[in-house]
Amino acid sequence: MKSKNQVHFCWLLVVLSLWLGYCNLVSAGSDPNAQINWLIDMQDLHDTGLVESYEDITDTNSWIHDQALAIMAFTAAGKLERAREILNIMKDLQLEDKNNAWVECYNAPDSSYAGCWKYITGPIAWMVMSVNFYECRTGDPNYASMARMALGWLDTMRSTDPNGPLRFCENCDIPNAISTEHNVDAYSAYYWRGMLDANDSYLYKANLILDYLRKEMWAPTPGSNCVQDANVFCRGYNDSGVLATDCQSWSVLSLGPVGPDGEEFYESLYWLLDSDLQTTCDFNDNIRDVNGFKSESDEQCDYIRVDLTESVAGALFSIGDDVNSTYFHSEMGKTVDANGLVHSFNRDEPSCADSRNYVASAAWYYLNEVRLNPFNLRPCFAECRAANINGTGRINFIDYAIFALDWLETGSGLAGDINRDRRVQWMDLNILTEYWLGGCND
Repeated sequence: MKSKNQVHFCWLLVVLSLWLGYCNLVSAGSDPNAQINWLIDMQDLHDTGLVESYEDITDTNSWIHDQALAIMAFTAAGKLERAREILNIMKDLQLEDKNNAWVECYNAPDSSYAGCWKYITGPIAWMVMSVNFYECRTGDPNYASMARMALGWLDTMRSTDPNGPLRFCENCDIPNAISTEHNVDAYSAYYWRGMLDANDSYLYKANLILDYLRKEMWAPTPGSNCVQDANVFCRGYNDSGVLATDCQSWSVLSLGPVGPDGEEFYESLYWLLDSDLQTTCDFNDNIRDVNGFKSESDEQCDYIRVDLTESVAGALFSIGDDVNSTYFHSEMGKTVDANGLVHSFNRDEPSCADSRNYVASAAWYYLNEVRLNPFNLRPCFAECRAANINGTGRINFIDYAIFALDWLETGSGLAGDINRDRRVQWMDLNILTEYWLGGCND
């Protein structure tokens, strides 16, 4: 009779072979420099280092979320001085702020407050994500203290729910709202800061958020607060009536395709493909019938949101669906104008869209061109080293055999606990396959 571990090992061999095929990635292979050059032009409009969010002489706001994406795009493109210009001004602004955080936007010409007084969980988490991304790819820890201070502010946003989600905002109309999108951002911020710092407290806080999202915001979970007869994440707590594109795409990019108990998060992307959130609009008189996604299910008019469509393309690529990923990325590529991309479009209903070239659209497009996930920093050496369980050579069946012996075990000191959350499950398997047959110095 086979032992429990032998059965687990044989079963996991089958799962691994399927998973490796499922996660096979192919390079997009196109030249992304045009979007980077456009971002440089937007940064060079002023000498503060901030990047104007929109190509519009009447609007000089720099939104925090957009600055974070620009940092990531510049870093990925090797334009490190450009990334540091933004990081330096963000560090100064944080030190001047009473909360050691950032309001949602600043005025690009002089970095003053731009009438934006809200402190919002998601954008602040994105700024931490951008520091993590920069440090992961450069090895430069000079902005780590900035990330830790911002996480300190995020700690104050934890709700009274024992499962640990973060509240939406301060200085706003709905301070106690719980948003899936913003908690997904916070999960990535805490988790990868925890990995970079080897800080178990950050990893614990990340897993509190993960547990909340999969138990309360993932509709298939029995007793979930998300009351939907579909494989979807709801927009927020007690908010099951509206479904949002980014709650599906960002959740998969951040949490991975499969949850700790085998939750099939990737199915939310295939729900999106068949939903009313996918739509077709004309970009202009010459570029017609472009397919993409709008933001939310309760909106009355039609349009395509470029950055969100790119996030769907990135999420599809992250689960190994290169066909659909390339299709939607190519659809947005049809709309590239003067090296930038608009916020959203619908030629027939222009009032429904914002046709200004937009930083987040250009940055997301670039990141998909070079196949980088802004939520997930698995290329970091520390995590690769954790996946190389026996500590020698490449990540292969020797590491996998050790991993399989710990499958579904819980506790400290487990060799198979690659992500250090004290349990060996799907999230660890996902990391192991990410580095399969590779070496940590490749």
